[in-house]
Amino acid sequence: MTKFIQPLKTRLAVDPHAMNADCLLHTGQIAYRQGHIILAQDMFGRVLRDLQNSELRYYVDAARFGLLRIDQDLQATADQSRPSSFPN
Repeated sequence: MTKFIQPLKTRLAVDPHAMNADCLLHTGQIAYRQGHIILAQDMFGRVLRDLQNSELRYYVDAARFGLLRIDQDLQATADQSRPSSFPN
């Protein structure tokens, strides 16, 4: 059986822009989950800046979603910390 197993070939056709974007998104997601909001925003923002004129829409959309999620969570947190009524 082992005579049919071949070692994996080195792949040279990897898109470095896609790899970079994927790493930035992953870092942003981990930073967000661990509460490092500024770092997460920076990582997602880098994807948008680096790929603004790119055809790699998946990464751009994922970065926009990440930033939108952060904004929504920050807004929800701000809304919860506001008093519901002012004392007289």
